[in-house]
Amino acid sequence: MKSNLEIEQCALTCLMTHQSSLEEIYKLSEEDFTASDHKKIFTAIRELVKSNTAIDQAILFGKLNGEVKRAAMEFFADTYILESNFKEYASLLKDYTLKRKLNAIAEGLIKSDKTGKELSELAEQEIFKLREDVQTQTFTTTKQLVNSVLGKIEESQSIKGYTGVETGFYKLDRVTDGLQNGEYILIGARPSMGKTALALNMASNIAKSGRQVAFFSLEMDAPTVTKRMILAESLVSDKKIKTKSLNDQDFKKLALASGNLYNRQIHICDRSPMTVSEIKSMCRKLKRSKGLDIVFIDYLQLLRSTEGASRREQVEAVSRDVKSMAKELNVPVVVVSSLSRAGKDRSDKHPVMSDLRETGQIEFDCDLIMFLHREYYYNPNKADPHDAELIIAKHRNGALGKINLTWFAESTLFTNRSELQDASEA
Repeated sequence: MKSNLEIEQCALTCLMTHQSSLEEIYKLSEEDFTASDHKKIFTAIRELVKSNTAIDQAILFGKLNGEVKRAAMEFFADTYILESNFKEYASLLKDYTLKRKLNAIAEGLIKSDKTGKELSELAEQEIFKLREDVQTQTFTTTKQLVNSVLGKIEESQSIKGYTGVETGFYKLDRVTDGLQNGEYILIGARPSMGKTALALNMASNIAKSGRQVAFFSLEMDAPTVTKRMILAESLVSDKKIKTKSLNDQDFKKLALASGNLYNRQIHICDRSPMTVSEIKSMCRKLKRSKGLDIVFIDYLQLLRSTEGASRREQVEAVSRDVKSMAKELNVPVVVVSSLSRAGKDRSDKHPVMSDLRETGQIEFDCDLIMFLHREYYYNPNKADPHDAELIIAKHRNGALGKINLTWFAESTLFTNRSELQDASEA
C-alpha cells in the first residue's frame, strides 16, 4: 500500500494533469496534506482554480513564488496515475486526516485533568464533530433517487395503518401518518397545560403495540413518572390517593393498570441535568440491545449544553443536537418545551410561534411543532374543564390544523374527544 506522502503526491498529480480532478478539488483541504511543500502546492492549485486560470507546472511554479523549490515538484513527472483514481486518493487522504485527529483527541484526553465522566462526554462530542467534518459531499441525481422514492410510496399503500409511529390520538395520526422516523417533534405549552401528561400518554399508548419507548424525565423522578402513567391508565383520581379514600374498585383499577404497564417496554431515565450526547449514547445502547422506536425528552430547557456562552446560544446548540440525534438514530424524537408567559397578556391566549422561548432556532430545526392549549385555565367561568386543543403550528411534511382532545385533570389523562363519554363512565 502506498504511504501517506505517496498518496498526497498522487492526488496532486491528478490535479495537475486531469481537468476532471480539478472539478473535485473541493473534496480536499490543506489539512489533508502532511508535507509542508504539499500543503503549499495544494493551496496554490486551489487558488488558480478559483481564478479560472489554466494550470501547468510553469504557472504553478510562478504562483508559488519560490516558496517551493523545483526539486520538490519533480514527483509530477515521476508519478503515474489514472484520472479515475482521484476520488480514491481523496478518500484515503480523508481517512488519514481522521486518524490524525483521533490521535490528537486521544492525546488531549490523556493529558486532561477532567473527570472520567466529563472526558467520556467530551470524547463523544469531538468524535461526532469529526464524522461530520471529514465527510466528502457529493450530489445525488434524480436518476439514483426516483426508483427508491417510488418504491417507498408504493410500499406505503400496502401498509395497514400508518407509516409512522401511532400515538393513539386518531386525528393526530391521520394528519401526520404517524410520527415519522428521523423527525424532531416538539410539544410546547405554558405551565399547567399538561404537556408532560400528554407526552406520557403518548408514550404509554405507543408502548401498547409492543414498541420500544425511551422516556427521559429531567424534571420528575422515575417513580413519579410511573405513578402518573398508572393513574392515567386506571382513571383513578390522584386526589383519592392523597386523601386516603380509595375503595375496592379503585384498587382493582390500579392493579389492572399496573399489570398493563408492567408488560410495556417503556425505558425511563430520570437523570438530570443531561446533555444530548449523553441521551444519544444511552439510546444507541438501547437500540442495539432491545431496539428503539421513539424517544421522549421532558423537557428542552433542562437539557445541558457545553457550547455557547449565553443561554440563547446554549438552547440553539441543544436544538441542533436534538435534530442531529433524530436523524442519526432514525426514530422520532419528541421534546417537551415550555413557552413564554408573555402570551397570557394577549386577549387570545392560544400559543403562537413567537412564544417559543429563547430562540427562533427551535422553530427552524423542528419538523413538527404542536402547541397544547386549555382555555379553561384562563376562563374557568366560560370554558369546559375537559376541553383541550392540540394545535399543529408547523408541519414540514404535512398539513397544519387543530385537534380537539379531552382532559381529565385528576388522572392526568388526555383522550380522543370521542372517548369522553366512555372514559367518564369507566
